[in-house]
Amino acid sequence: MSLRIAQSLDLRGRATAEIEAHARSALSAAPPGALIEVLSTDRGALLGLSAWCATEGIDLLESSELGGVSRVVYRRRASG
Repeated sequence: MSLRIAQSLDLRGRATAEIEAHARSALSAAPPGALIEVLSTDRGALLGLSAWCATEGIDLLESSELGGVSRVVYRRRASG
């Protein structure tokens, strides 16, 4: 399955708290159904973003790590 990414956030080299802040901002600005990709080298980002998605009811579509780079893809749900 090929995902059509609406916005990609390259946050390599940033700390988890900053990554989560950027992810929240991108989510609030995205239209319903938009897919957002986050790339990070912070070791805690993959777990932090996965937990954030689970807690907030955000659709986490993909999470992976390759060569020290974490990738998370999530979707903004339609309101209602």
